[in-house]
Amino acid sequence: EDEIKEFTRMMTALTIDTRSIKDINIAERNQLLLSIGEIIPGHNGRRIDGKILKKRDISHSGIGINLGPNTYASDSGKEVYAKRAGHIVWKPEENLLDIEPVYIVEGNVDFSEGNIQGFVGKVIVKGDVKPKFKVVAHGDVEIQGTVEDALIRSTNGNVVILGSVVNKSDGLIQASKTAHVCIATNANIKGQRIVIGSPGVVIGGVLQAKNLIQANSIGSESGVATKIHVGDVKALRERLRALGQKASADSALLKELTEVIKLLEFKETSNTLDSDQANLLSKARTDAPELKGLLEATHEEEIEIKREIASRRPARLEVMDTLHPQVDVWLFEACVTTQAAEKFTGFRCKDGIMQRYSL
Repeated sequence: EDEIKEFTRMMTALTIDTRSIKDINIAERNQLLLSIGEIIPGHNGRRIDGKILKKRDISHSGIGINLGPNTYASDSGKEVYAKRAGHIVWKPEENLLDIEPVYIVEGNVDFSEGNIQGFVGKVIVKGDVKPKFKVVAHGDVEIQGTVEDALIRSTNGNVVILGSVVNKSDGLIQASKTAHVCIATNANIKGQRIVIGSPGVVIGGVLQAKNLIQANSIGSESGVATKIHVGDVKALRERLRALGQKASADSALLKELTEVIKLLEFKETSNTLDSDQANLLSKARTDAPELKGLLEATHEEEIEIKREIASRRPARLEVMDTLHPQVDVWLFEACVTTQAAEKFTGFRCKDGIMQRYSL
């Protein structure tokens, strides 16, 4: 059994991710990029024929390279720092060191480019993102081609996809802010807001937004399974109920511990506490503060969830042309499955009931 585990560990270590072939050198703002050490003067030497080989004089001033606009040198001139966060670029033909806040892929994200992960600025891909590849950035992500079965994520910005999004097996489009897509087929898209621009077609898949989903056409005449979640708070409500139950149980336990501590401390002051009771008192004194901390954390999470639920109350779905039959719509606390095509209709939830309004 140990041999099998060791073999598995070795094979895992030898596994190569063929989609992660390129490292993006990332710098934070004011990060040290380059440091020149002290220059130690050399000495004259001799060649094999006995002639003197004179030492080369090396200048003590400057770093000897050109600095781009997003870098700066220290007062001593021996260190170079990043003026802003971004991609570290070295151009040997220009002897230039710089920081680029935008990472541009001129072609496709495929085996020739590899995954793009962890970039702190904006990423622009001028081609397609091929199946199973990833583009993950802190800033905005713009894909000018098609995305198929790939992961596209902005952890603190928008995602814009000018081509189609097609999922056959898996894949995810996720934006911290707004996800802009033109055509989504069986796609899995998440964002604060989701805007399906021209032609604005959604067929199949799952769209999940906190505040707004806007599209021209959702679903299809053939009834392809399409699920729309806007401001859906079902999971939050369930979590809130679970936290309430946990808080109730922890409060009861804390009350019991407090009574035990009070009783045993009375025995302690009257010198009637035996060794078992002393151990119990010690444990109760340790457990009570920990339980108080857990209750405070639970209360803070409850407040945060209630705040999140309140922020989703104005959520709405806007269909600028046609919402087809058999589309499942979850909107705040309401849910409906469309039975017939609806035109130029907006949806919002009031008092747990789905309301429609004309666009």
